Amino acid sequence: MKKLMAVLLTLSFAFMFGLHNASAADKDCGDFTSQAAAQQYFISGGGSTSYNFNALDHDHDGQACEDYSYASSGGTLPDTATPYATEIIIGLSLVALGFVLVLRKRAVR
Repeated sequence: MKKLMAVLLTLSFAFMFGLHNASAADKDCGDFTSQAAAQQYFISGGGSTSYNFNALDHDHDGQACEDYSYASSGGTLPDTATPYATEIIIGLSLVALGFVLVLRKRAVR
């Protein structure tokens, strides 16, 4: 039982941190403050008319985020939401599974 719990715990950490790191590398137009910043990132990643780096060039003309509206009025909203809802749900599910296994182990004794 201890081995099963250790494996579940290890897998949950590996899964959560692995997904977090993979999603952090992907950037969208909204992640940049301007089209120029998006273009610089696009070029630094090897973006061109034939290679759409991070899908930032929707019409494949070599210009990243050219149609995205970088509105300057109204200020910016605080970053209060987490983009990791799936990882949170999976983590909570694994914690619940571990709790159920502990209760079953105690009931068997």
